[in-house]
Amino acid sequence: MQGMKKTGKTPAAVQLILFCVGIIAVCPLRIRLMMTNMDPITGFYNDPSDIRIIISYAVIAAVFIAAVILSLVRRRFYTDVLVDGRNIPLAVAALIYAGGIGYETYSLLTMGREKTATLVQKAELVAIVNKLSPVFAVLTIVWLLVYAISFFSGRQIVSKLRVIALAPFVWSVVELIGRLVITIGYLNVSELMLEMLSLCARMWFFMSLARLTSHVDDGFAGRTSLTSAVTALLLTTSFTLPRLILTASGNSSCLVQGYPLSAADAGFCLFALCFALTVFLAPPRPEKQKEEEPQPAAAPAPAGDAPISASAVFPVLDAREEDIASGPDSVAEVESEQ
Repeated sequence: MQGMKKTGKTPAAVQLILFCVGIIAVCPLRIRLMMTNMDPITGFYNDPSDIRIIISYAVIAAVFIAAVILSLVRRRFYTDVLVDGRNIPLAVAALIYAGGIGYETYSLLTMGREKTATLVQKAELVAIVNKLSPVFAVLTIVWLLVYAISFFSGRQIVSKLRVIALAPFVWSVVELIGRLVITIGYLNVSELMLEMLSLCARMWFFMSLARLTSHVDDGFAGRTSLTSAVTALLLTTSFTLPRLILTASGNSSCLVQGYPLSAADAGFCLFALCFALTVFLAPPRPEKQKEEEPQPAAAPAPAGDAPISASAVFPVLDAREEDIASGPDSVAEVESEQ
């Protein structure tokens, strides 16, 4: 349609399809691996050569690479759907995510971080992480509440909180540091490695989201927000959904010790999914026409079809012609005067 600018829906649809295909392929494999080929005490695979391990990692890597490529070829879509107006589903998802973070923070303060003590390298660093994580988790909850209020009311209150907008990013960094101090083989411990990759993708997503809501280079952030959301959603769902299914089916004993079902991870999956659907379902917007440069005003045209008089162009010559036409006496007088 002429006069309308593409919003990048085709690449967005492909990214969502890739996410669905990735989840359908990865989750059953991981559930089967956790029930048959994973030690629930250490998290190591009993048979590292199992082809299902390679397939699950290959699917995740393929979806990530394809999502990044699509973000490069996609035109810039209108980012106002992510920062303006009312969006009740996204606001509700933000509230649920904030509630999940609050529950996890309360559990951390009351019961501590559930990790095997023998696997921790530096207890002092873990103590620092346990102190910093609740602080930035509370700031993240505050920002999510303001974010939800903004989309409930349709007023951009969250755009004024530019400093607190970085709280989710910093909180993800602190959580990543808390997992880096665990000295075990990351390639063999699938749960820990996927959690770290998920936190890296969340850092990317939260940085894009902070730039969008703060209107700081929101054009570039608009290109990366959907890709980072889909990537973080895939990585987080790849270990959250199997934990949820195993817990709901009464097979929680198959979960790796220290890696239970997280309410914060489940809340993030819902929030990232609503964010991606907001981009995909955004209606096309009319392209703004470029303002034309003002042209210099043209000289007024003569009324009717009257010919232009020579006196209007050459008044001096017309005066000279009148003197000559006045007769020989007048010419003589002019010569005498000269």
